[in-house]
Amino acid sequence: MRLLAEEIISGLYSKDYRGEIGAIYHFVLGHVRYANDPRTVELVKRPEHVIREIIAGRIPSLDCFPKGTLLLDRNYRFVPVEEIQPGQKIWGRDRWSEVQATAYKGICTVDTIFLNNGSQITVTPEHKVYVRSCGHHHQGAPCHKNCFQKSDNYVRVPVSELNSGMVLLTPDRIPFGEQEQDPRRSLIEGLYLSDGWHQKSSFAISGQDGQPKEEQKKTVQAICESLGVNTTWYRKSIHVRDAEWTLRCQLMGSRAPEKHALEIGLREGAASALLEGILADSGKNTNGNGRTLTSTSHQLFLQTRVLLKMQGLACSERFIRNHGGLGINPIYRLGIRESEKALRVKSVERSVAEVPVYDIQTDDHYVYLPEADTTVSNCDDLATFLAALYLSVGRRVRIVTVAFKKIVFNGEIQYSHVFVQVQEPRTRVWINTDPVAAEDTAKMLREVQAIKFWPVA
Repeated sequence: MRLLAEEIISGLYSKDYRGEIGAIYHFVLGHVRYANDPRTVELVKRPEHVIREIIAGRIPSLDCFPKGTLLLDRNYRFVPVEEIQPGQKIWGRDRWSEVQATAYKGICTVDTIFLNNGSQITVTPEHKVYVRSCGHHHQGAPCHKNCFQKSDNYVRVPVSELNSGMVLLTPDRIPFGEQEQDPRRSLIEGLYLSDGWHQKSSFAISGQDGQPKEEQKKTVQAICESLGVNTTWYRKSIHVRDAEWTLRCQLMGSRAPEKHALEIGLREGAASALLEGILADSGKNTNGNGRTLTSTSHQLFLQTRVLLKMQGLACSERFIRNHGGLGINPIYRLGIRESEKALRVKSVERSVAEVPVYDIQTDDHYVYLPEADTTVSNCDDLATFLAALYLSVGRRVRIVTVAFKKIVFNGEIQYSHVFVQVQEPRTRVWINTDPVAAEDTAKMLREVQAIKFWPVA
């Protein structure tokens, strides 16, 4: 940190304190991209990591996703983080978040978090996740594995400090889409995905006469009659003879590992009917009265999870690579939970790999990971980095938190912005250094309703 600070101020006259303060401020203003932190939280855990990023010529950021991490965009499609563009909207916590910036961060070490729903998250150790805090623990510490209090309060914790038993944030639900589709057609397309195949000019849905699935064929027949579509009844299946509809089924995939819905961003009736069809071939859970979907299609597995989330339902999952069956494709199992169950950390494996990573900035600071059904954080932590640079050359600094509205929670004012003041040694005047407000710092200060100073030793 000191080496970087000395390089920044090299060339200035000795004891040109204001010049030093200005040089460090403008360096940070010009080199470090700022991403909004959530209210009351702005904290650097490892400023030395930021230094390494700058020296390597990369835009510094602490929270990164490995290449290939899937995000859910506004069109209800799963997009790898490396393909996300500014302006796109992705699901965050309780709304669609707009992506404001993206960056490739190079090769970084990542940790893997194993969760009690069978899924896992792989991110950099500095990445923050939201962990439940019920308020019963010392200084609002995160809930531990033996705590069963219910709470809607979450604190932000870096992955490097995660412990088994901590409860992570998961959205209550994802909204239904706006796409129109006849629910009757959605139901049959769901049945095709779970239990059908296509031919040249027709598609078929299975169901043997005299067996429970005969009812499935009767449903298809009745719907097609109401739509004016011809069908042919066979002992073990029913064929739907509609060339245009068959083409849609072909686009949904021929083989089981390729199966996927063409769209899931449907209105409630159509989305619910599609889900009903997909789950028609699901089996009863080993324990309880829930259902388990088994599929060799990763995309259909994720689509089903999101459709269930639209209904406010959570799932467990299991990935089976070597299942000993006749097929060679890995199996995805999605267990539909009958009741709410906290999403807990089972374990964390440190430094599992060094991989290409990417960072994104969203307008509300939340990023939903559909593969794990959890919402995490992402940010650049600017104030402490700037303070650390000033401290390294002997300047006195203090952190300033301000509130633009007097919002009180648990008896304390909720501060929504943070910046650094540095003292000029000769005059002992405190100088505001706020790369976020920048030239609007004076305007920002006029809007402050509450302020608190935090001296840095």
